Amino acid sequence: MKFDLIGTDELRRYVNLRGYTIVDLRSPQEYMLSHIPGAVNMPYNETDFRRLRRNITYIFYCERGVKSIKICRYLSERGIKCMAVASSYDAIVNRI
Repeated sequence: MKFDLIGTDELRRYVNLRGYTIVDLRSPQEYMLSHIPGAVNMPYNETDFRRLRRNITYIFYCERGVKSIKICRYLSERGIKCMAVASSYDAIVNRI
C-alpha cells in the first residue's frame, strides 16, 4: 500500500473534513503551544499506532516532515490510509 505526500496548501483542504484526522506527532508541550486547528496530538515516541482505525485517513505532520513520512510508510504497509505533510511545522503554521 502507498501513501501520499501533501503540501501545506493541500493540508488546508482537510481541516475539519469528515473521514480525515489530522495528527500532530510533536510533543505534548509543542502541541500545547501551537497546533493546526482540529489536529489531535499523538507524540511519535509515545503512541501505539497499532490502535488506529482503518476507516479513517490520517494526515500526519511533525517538526520537520521526517517523522510524518516515516510513520506513514510504516502504517501504509499495515493497511492504514494516511498522508504525510512534507513540510516543517513552521512552514505549515505560517500558511494555515
